[in-house]
Amino acid sequence: MDRVIQVYGGCVHMNFRNAEKVKETGIGEYEYVDAEKIPKLFVVWSQNPSNSGKIHQPVRQRWLSGDAEIIQGMQNAADCAREGLQIIQMSSGKESCAIRLAPILSANFAARRKMFTDAGLGDENIRMIELCQSVGAGAKFTGSGGAVVACCPDGAEQEARLKAVVAEAGFSVAEVEFAPREL
Repeated sequence: MDRVIQVYGGCVHMNFRNAEKVKETGIGEYEYVDAEKIPKLFVVWSQNPSNSGKIHQPVRQRWLSGDAEIIQGMQNAADCAREGLQIIQMSSGKESCAIRLAPILSANFAARRKMFTDAGLGDENIRMIELCQSVGAGAKFTGSGGAVVACCPDGAEQEARLKAVVAEAGFSVAEVEFAPREL
């Protein structure tokens, strides 16, 4: 899925609910999101990212086996994505959006943590999330691990605390900048 955003640019919501389409074409339904409505976000990353294959493989096997816990977990993660999209689309401003979006990011991480387990996610990945949450930011993985995206609903002072705590722990942090959307 990393390639989708590399090809499309901008900000894209990826929807994989249509199982027949995904099975037939190998792709989901993609919808551009108005990046102007998205609150300030930060990416926190590790200099030693994890191997996504190690993280995905056991859960993928459980999914293919019809494991109810994994199916429900994926549904929960998808619900978070849909709710986040609705929050952004209906937002009356970036501040109100951040207040509503931050808890959704953390709920997404909670769903993922339940499916993948702490051992599967790794101490360093969990530490990045916990550091973000320690200053009240909402946070989730950007993908399989090695980086997280954080939203600071309380503004500039909270953003400064986030930057300080993650830097002190040896992680890197940068504000998200959306690439121009391809037409």
